[in-house]
Amino acid sequence: MPNTRTSVLSLTIRAALLLTVLGLAACGGEAAKGPGGVTGWEQGGEFDRLYSIAEFDKIKGYFVRTVDTVPLPGMAVGVAVVVRDRADNESVTVVLGPKEYVGPLMDKLALRDGERINAYGAWARVGDKDVIIGTKIKKTETEFVKVRRTKDGMPYWAMSPDEVARELEGDDD
Repeated sequence: MPNTRTSVLSLTIRAALLLTVLGLAACGGEAAKGPGGVTGWEQGGEFDRLYSIAEFDKIKGYFVRTVDTVPLPGMAVGVAVVVRDRADNESVTVVLGPKEYVGPLMDKLALRDGERINAYGAWARVGDKDVIIGTKIKKTETEFVKVRRTKDGMPYWAMSPDEVARELEGDDD
């Protein structure tokens, strides 16, 4: 049974996710036009089409760092997490999504160097590098950041606030 502290943190992360979605929705799409935003991260875009459930994987490892990333030319800056895989000690880059959306969520998760985490997502070749297009970074059962629907890779930043809330309620990864 989760303790009160982790339950409150989980609710805080979920509330931040919902507020971020609401903020993007309130912009009426303007966020995608300015510097930053979700340009290149749109549902059905070139990067989004790289997600394939057939390549889904779960990496158990250790948090190394969070980095800014621009997976393909012309995309807005995004956030990725570098994870050291416990199985083979290799570093794996897990690309999560646009910084405007994912950055605040990762800040609230407050990962520390060497902390055990699980990373979920689908392997993809981006440029000359194999990465995971992340669906979820899990610190504990109640402390996680989920950014895509697992079955089809639908990005949460492309969903309505109600859809995101339903996805988070039904999360079973």
